[in-house]
Amino acid sequence: MLNYSTREMAMVGVLSALSVAMGYSFIFVPNIEMISASIFISGYLLGVQKGIVVGIVAETVFSAFNPMGSGLAFPFLLVAQVIGMSFFGAVGGMLGGWGEKFAFTKIRIGALAAAGFCCTIVYDLLTTLSWPIAAGFSGNQMYSTIAFGAIFASIHLISNSLIFALIVPSILKAVNSSGRLV
Repeated sequence: MLNYSTREMAMVGVLSALSVAMGYSFIFVPNIEMISASIFISGYLLGVQKGIVVGIVAETVFSAFNPMGSGLAFPFLLVAQVIGMSFFGAVGGMLGGWGEKFAFTKIRIGALAAAGFCCTIVYDLLTTLSWPIAAGFSGNQMYSTIAFGAIFASIHLISNSLIFALIVPSILKAVNSSGRLV
């Protein structure tokens, strides 16, 4: 059971709302998004458990009220999206525990890019396979689904890797230098 202070609940709520807003900011640009980075940053700042909660809340709201198509129409996809985004929050929380939290060396920036890449692979596989599994596709049909989605997934992988290498460290440095770390 979650036992959060009022301040912690407020931080989870604010970061969930910010993540939803970031998700909608690039909604009309295929495979380029900021919700995963926002959820990752939330986990980095708040820890694994709260990062997972931000992932669950933000992705559920984002997907359920998405003007491009509600995730409520495809429950297996919605579940895959929520699990995938929760993974971003969990990994952010795990990496937030690294020694000096805001020292961004080239190695750490590379690790952030790798984290973005790996989390995106997990997310893309979960979401790509959610429909074929729900529909009872055979193994060959699932492989075909992955092959057809590879171009879109490649764009998503590259863009998230760049976002995690270039934008995420800048945001975390700004949060740290503001003196208002959660």
